[in-house]
Formats: sequence, C-alpha cells, structure tokens
Amino acid sequence: MNLDWWKRLVHVSGWVILLSLTGCGAENPADSNQTKKENSDSQPTVTPPPKSDVTDSYRSDTANQSENGVTRQPDEVWEDAHGRRYLGKVPYDVFFDHPLVIASDSQSADSTGVSLSDPDPIDKSITAVPDSETGKTPSAETSLTVDWASILSAGILESEVKSIRNFLNQKLQSVGNYNSAVTMIPPRAATLAVMAGIAMEHTGDVSWKEDAGYIRDLAAGMNESPLQRGSRDQRRLRRHFENLADTLDRSRPSGLPEPDPEVSLSDVAEMRMVMLRMNQAQQRLRTEVSESSFGARRDLVVHEAAILSGLIRTVTTESYGFADDSEFTEYAAQIADSGQAIRDAAEAGDFRTFELSLSRIAGVCQACHRDYKNN
Repeated sequence: MNLDWWKRLVHVSGWVILLSLTGCGAENPADSNQTKKENSDSQPTVTPPPKSDVTDSYRSDTANQSENGVTRQPDEVWEDAHGRRYLGKVPYDVFFDHPLVIASDSQSADSTGVSLSDPDPIDKSITAVPDSETGKTPSAETSLTVDWASILSAGILESEVKSIRNFLNQKLQSVGNYNSAVTMIPPRAATLAVMAGIAMEHTGDVSWKEDAGYIRDLAAGMNESPLQRGSRDQRRLRRHFENLADTLDRSRPSGLPEPDPEVSLSDVAEMRMVMLRMNQAQQRLRTEVSESSFGARRDLVVHEAAILSGLIRTVTTESYGFADDSEFTEYAAQIADSGQAIRDAAEAGDFRTFELSLSRIAGVCQACHRDYKNN
C-alpha cells in the first residue's frame, strides 16, 4: 500500500472523529477564545490547529537537556548556549509580552457573587475625561509630572523598601538561602528599583531621597543578568546588597557610579517583574484578609492596595511605551481607582466594598490580559 495514501487516510479519519464530537452540541475548544458570530444556518468549519513553533522548540530544547545530562530545578532561571532564557525547563518566550496582569484567582466566583470569569466585568463609566479645549482624551502623564505623593505616601514607600531590604538580607546570607529564593529575588529587586526611582521625584519626606539614584541603580544591578543557582550569583548579589544597605543607612560607599539622570523607570525595572509584584499584592489581599481579620489587617490592606495603585501607575509612564494607548491607560486607571477604593474601605472598616473592589481589579486584569496578551 502506498505510504502517502495511508497517511492521508489517517489524517482524514482523525478529523471525521473530531467533527462527530463537536457536532453533537459540544463546544469546539479551538473556538473557545474567539468571538462567536456564526450564522444559525451555516455549517461549522473545523480548522486544524496551527503548529506551535514554541512547543516544537521547547521539545527540542528539552531533548537537548536530556542528551547533555543536565538536570534543571523547576524554579531555576538560566540561559542556553543560544542565549534563550528558561524558568526550569519552560522557555521564557511562552509567557506573554505584555502581561498587564496575571489573573489572581482561577475560581469562577468569590463570596461577593461577582464572577471572575466574566469576560467584561469592567465599569465602563470610569474613563478619561476629554480636555474641554481640545476635546481630546489626555494620555498618561510622563514620569516627571506624576504626583507620586497622592498615589503612594512616603511612609508606605519606605515601608516597602524596608520589607524588601529585610527579605534580601535574609535570602542572601548563604548559598542555601539564596537558592531557595532565586525566583523570588528579581521581582523584589525590580520593585526596589522602582521605589527608589519614584523617591527621586516624590515630594514627601523620604529619609534617603538624596541617595535614591544610587539605590535605584544598585537594585537594578541585581537584575543585570538572569540569576543562576549557586555561589557566584549569591556573592554578586550580596555585594550589591551590602552597598545598597549602607546607602539606605546614609553611609554610601565611595566609588559608586554616579546615577544617570536620564535613566527611566523602564530602564531599571522590566515590566514583567513589576507585574509579578502587582500579582503578589492581589494574592495577599485575597488570601490573607478575611471579614473577621479585616480590622486587624488594616495596615496590610492599605499598604498592598497603595503598592498596587503605585505600580500600575508606573507602567503607564511614558518610558514603558503605553502612555498614548488610551485603552491600556483606561484599564490602568480602573485598577488604580479600585486600589484607592480598597484603601478607603480599610479606613472605614467596609469589608463589602473591599471585596467588590478586589473582584473588580481581578476582572479588569482578565480583560486587559485578554486584549494585550497576543499583541
């Protein structure tokens, strides 16, 4: 029997089986993420799924790892001989280029009754107001004109920096401690760089503001290359941290490079890392705060909500490339407004508003993720 004929027969038979399954009322998985506009009289068309270059590349690279006898830890960040980055065995390029948000919870609905899987749970009433003279909707301000004090108080900013400092101090004490936190360090270093960058422009009383540029650059230096498990990167980060800690204590070491005033927030903190800290804030608010503990955890609620609002405002500054994207900035504004609503709810002891605002953030995140994940 001719081999090509046999292959065609198997191929056709496979799609006949698939058609029989999807033609009995079952939804075709290939259409689950597409807008359904079929005419009721038309017949369904089944298109074979496209071949995934990422999947094939992943399988190839995984095979190469096995051939070379290399065993990778699930949380290890590394590069192969071609400069491709991985998290464990998963290539970084399978992640989204513009991950505005990672959905904070996979459950379909929370206790408020608001569905987190609703594709459009966005309050469309909150939009940018057109300028009265030009009639145009203003884009996001540049980082030089942001009133950071109204978004993130000096006290919360310093508290976040102190928390990151304590974490790094513990995790960089030994190679074992470092290895256990190798994937948790980069988002915190990026957040520290952002906090220092904001401090440079903050109008409040930040105790180390005079040296904020040095702190920003030292924190950014921790992420200058992908971290590897082991003593080499542990020692490198420890040196950065010791200089950083001395600078925070107003004992800045001599010989540190002068900060470049032209450096922007996007230069010192990758957007993906900022988003990971935002996701952590959502997770803490969702998992560590209950109705019974709401009053006692007021400070945590206020802190995480303020960090969430501040970081989403950060990625709408001009250097990140979304300042003139009205749809993106609208999503960001709704997240920032909901963060402020959470803070107000914490001050008022209003748990119901806290829950609704947190669910609203999750819904906006999902919608933005849907619109930007493939762009």
